[in-house]
Amino acid sequence: MTSNPFKRFGIDWLLFGGFAMLIFILVSIMTLFNSSYTTRQSVESVSFYQQKLLNRMGDEINNQIKFIEQTASTASLNNDLQQFLFSQQTDIIRFQDMKNTFSNMVYTSSFIKSISIYIEDPKLTTDIYSPVQILDFERLKQEVWYPMIASKQQAWIPEHPVQSYIKNKTQMISFTKKIVSDSGQVYGIIMLNASVAGIQKTMKSESEDVSRLLIDNEGSLITSIGSRSESFYANHYKQFANQLVRQSGYKRIQLHNDNDQLMVWSNFEYSGWSIIELTPWERVTESSVKSEQVSIYIGCIALVLALVFALLLSRGFTKPLRLLIKKMNQFSLEKPSARLPSDYNNEFGSLFQGYTNLMDRIGELYVSLEHQYRLRQEVEVKALQAMINPHFLYNTLDQINWMAIQADQSDISRAISLLGRMFRIGLSKGEGLIQVSEEILYTECYLTIQQIRWGDNLRVVFDIDAECTDFYVPKLTLQPFIENAIMHGFNGRRTGHIHISLQKDDHGILIQIIDNGRGLKADWDQGAAITPGGYGIKNVKERIAVLYGLPFGIEMDNFPAGGTRVVIRLPIIKSRP
Repeated sequence: MTSNPFKRFGIDWLLFGGFAMLIFILVSIMTLFNSSYTTRQSVESVSFYQQKLLNRMGDEINNQIKFIEQTASTASLNNDLQQFLFSQQTDIIRFQDMKNTFSNMVYTSSFIKSISIYIEDPKLTTDIYSPVQILDFERLKQEVWYPMIASKQQAWIPEHPVQSYIKNKTQMISFTKKIVSDSGQVYGIIMLNASVAGIQKTMKSESEDVSRLLIDNEGSLITSIGSRSESFYANHYKQFANQLVRQSGYKRIQLHNDNDQLMVWSNFEYSGWSIIELTPWERVTESSVKSEQVSIYIGCIALVLALVFALLLSRGFTKPLRLLIKKMNQFSLEKPSARLPSDYNNEFGSLFQGYTNLMDRIGELYVSLEHQYRLRQEVEVKALQAMINPHFLYNTLDQINWMAIQADQSDISRAISLLGRMFRIGLSKGEGLIQVSEEILYTECYLTIQQIRWGDNLRVVFDIDAECTDFYVPKLTLQPFIENAIMHGFNGRRTGHIHISLQKDDHGILIQIIDNGRGLKADWDQGAAITPGGYGIKNVKERIAVLYGLPFGIEMDNFPAGGTRVVIRLPIIKSRP
């Protein structure tokens, strides 16, 4: 059974199914396009507003960072601090002045919550609840974050607990700077502590379930807000860190064992820090999902309506075809059926009219065939009668041949015998094509008859490719041209030479007949009358043109050395059709 639907199903179902498939594909494409477009628009819109918000937050945090770093630089160069450290920590007045100066920095700043100064073996210390703490350098080395600052002149420390002068330990982020003399000697480290709550307040927005991360220029997490922030930093941040080199941007990220997230980031120009916001992908695309659902509902309704329309259209389209098929099945020459409708003015009307004309023509042909059948019977009877005539002619030529022999006329006997052989080859049982060998034999018989009259004065050379002898050619192809050469080319001459070549080439069979006669006149092909022998040439040309057409055919021209050259091109035919 064939799998081609156009061969298995009716036209009405093919039209209906085709329309249904086309409409389904269009609706699906529109739904997918709408979903993709609305999702892209939602993502671009959300990321645009988030980046604006992150840029604003970044400006505020950048100002805080800049203020703290500048304050630390100023504090590390404070004269009272320098004199106190250079005096081997014995100048109590300098100590009090330094303490008061730094305390005022803490009280007057909304960012700095305390200042810690780490020195070797401090001789003067401060109260644990003082905004300025003088601490032993050995204690600094015990902190878990000490390796982050050990080899650096200044550095930021991520969120960690620090003793506050207001209450117990509070989460802070700190900036450390080494205290260095003019000679390059390090006397200690000053650390300014900023409240994490203040930074996180800047990072928050109206949305409650929001996750944001503050990353320094070395990729360390300074602080974060939201339930997904710390998990993302611990498990996935390094995977996407190299994508944060641009000033700002957004990207959909796929997290293992977690939902996809929209990651939007903004980089700070001054510090090189970054602030990252994570939003669940389903929340970003929530509006596009609703739009997609609406599109699907509308598409389903349109699909149903279109299918109903396609069904009605296919039924209306195939009704005339079914009527035509019914009439065709009822067709009978003995009992003509009713005529097809004539009120169709479109292609169906043309089809009906064509079928009606065809049926009328068939009726006429049927009558004509009956008449031809009767005529054919009559012709067959006459043909049977005509078959007696060739037999009578062969017997008559045979009787004349015996009469010539008895009269000792050997040349006449020989000529009659050759003529009989030519006659048999010419008839060829009614076949139009004969083998090359038979065509050569026919030509040799004719030339032998001519040589009875010419004797040795007529020289003929055959150059026949043995491979071509079994090919088929139209019968009586060569003789008319040889006859023309003898009768016209050698007219008034005592001698003549003819060269006959038959070879196989890339295009078929190439035959050349060259004589040394008078050649062709300038207007030989434009004469009003056809000379004797010209009818045979004309016949050969027309037969080749009808049988094969171009590029096969006959060319005749004057041979450069004198005489006429005939070139015949025929196709290679290895068996009789």
